[in-house]
Amino acid sequence: MTIAHKKFLEIDYAKKAGELLGETWNVEPSPDEVRWPDVIVRTGTVAFGLEVREIYLDESIKGSKDKAKEGKNLKEIRKLADDYYRENNPSIRVNLLGDVSRYYQILNTIITEVQQLTEHEEKRIVPYSGCIAYVRRLPYRYGKYKRWDLYLPKS
Repeated sequence: MTIAHKKFLEIDYAKKAGELLGETWNVEPSPDEVRWPDVIVRTGTVAFGLEVREIYLDESIKGSKDKAKEGKNLKEIRKLADDYYRENNPSIRVNLLGDVSRYYQILNTIITEVQQLTEHEEKRIVPYSGCIAYVRRLPYRYGKYKRWDLYLPKS
């Protein structure tokens, strides 16, 4: 199932596709994404389903190297969040930018810096050259908030 913000992106992409084709499309979420495409497009008296997907410039039969790298990085970020909360640390939201290869340096820097933050306070942290982390301390009620993001420069 697609989460809400991704569904909004799918709808926007579908509308833009219609514009590029010179059409005016009414786009709505699919009533059952398991058995239906991502969105339903209505134009005049015609309705059709549309599956929205991300295309990588380096796609081949074996798959995209960029997509594989992205998957590996996201797996590392999930592991980073798991390890952070394993020590019963406070709830945080993290946006990482750049190189995330020095796992323990990132983890230890975040743990150290978060202790100084008050609730809702955000801080820009540079664990090492080439890596930036924006960390916001969240209220306790957020629990183990693990929707951390990674932004990589486009190659």
